[in-house]
Amino acid sequence: MSAFGFMPGREVKEAGLGNLGLQDQREAMRWIQRYISQFGGDPTKVTIWGESAGAWSVGLHLLANNGDPGGLFRAAIIESGSIYPTGDISLGQECFDTFVHQTGCGAAADKLACLRTVPYDNYTAAMEASLEYQASLIDGVFLVDNPWDLIAAGKIANIPVINGCVDDEGTLFTIFTSAGNISTEAEFRASVQKEWFPQAPSHIIDQILEYYPSNVTLGSPFGTGEANAANPEYKRVSAFMGDAFFQATKSIQAFQRFASIRIGERLLRNVRLSSKRLMSSKFHSSDNTAIYQLNNNLLNYMIRFVNDLDPSGSSDLAWPKYTTESPLLLTLLDPDDTLELSNDTYRQQEIAYLTDLIVKYPWQFNSYGI
Repeated sequence: MSAFGFMPGREVKEAGLGNLGLQDQREAMRWIQRYISQFGGDPTKVTIWGESAGAWSVGLHLLANNGDPGGLFRAAIIESGSIYPTGDISLGQECFDTFVHQTGCGAAADKLACLRTVPYDNYTAAMEASLEYQASLIDGVFLVDNPWDLIAAGKIANIPVINGCVDDEGTLFTIFTSAGNISTEAEFRASVQKEWFPQAPSHIIDQILEYYPSNVTLGSPFGTGEANAANPEYKRVSAFMGDAFFQATKSIQAFQRFASIRIGERLLRNVRLSSKRLMSSKFHSSDNTAIYQLNNNLLNYMIRFVNDLDPSGSSDLAWPKYTTESPLLLTLLDPDDTLELSNDTYRQQEIAYLTDLIVKYPWQFNSYGI
């Protein structure tokens, strides 16, 4: 929705108009509560489910209203996205100023009133000229604080949650953002420093580069050898992007490391989609295909979770909740549609290191719109 739903800036904050996309979603949930029974549904058994940006939205709905769902939903599924730290909406003032200038409203006394008069085509043209203003930020109304600070204060919905990612979350993001232009180690280093951890000292950046080496056989798509190396740094950047955007922020350890409550007691379960095919990968959004196929093992778990809040069936592999004491990860292996349950050691060192850095140097408003 970008500038239609997530416009930043001081003017937006002062008018109480931040995160309108999330406000619209909340209103849709109220509509469901009013009318779902007319379609044969049960308003007391609603599960919210989102993938990618939708998953980020679901995570933020867990924090709205100080973690009180208000009877709108009883469970959540977060698919390839998570709750990430963010800054105040006023940090995006430059994006707001640029946008209103592009729409011809830069000189208006009331810029928001002027924006309401801009023709749709002109508005979308200005919006599509940049990727910057697509993220949710602290607006003081829907999102009242840094999401991870809200979690630390225990202000997160006490409901069952399924959370998961695929192996190669960063490949498409690298291709379709400016990160895809990185082709040298110097450019990669500069990007990590400027776009992700501008306040971190140089030795921190050195360690990141060690965890994400230039050896293409160790990059993402993982397990594909020297294939898929669009340029000398592509697989390296993809590995970092996947971990920074998705894996580190979804990690239960990321929450429990500084939370005053035990997230595991909220019946959280973690899932991972992986590929056993030679030279293949599970890229961002490929989980949609895997989940929605008929007679899919994982789909059966999801249906049971929505119906009964427990994904395990009497004849299937039991899927216990994920805790720090027992971090069990359910993995769906393509193409056999087989399921494995094991301790969550997936990219353990890299993800733990990034998680600590994200806590220490929380993201504010970088060029990727976060």
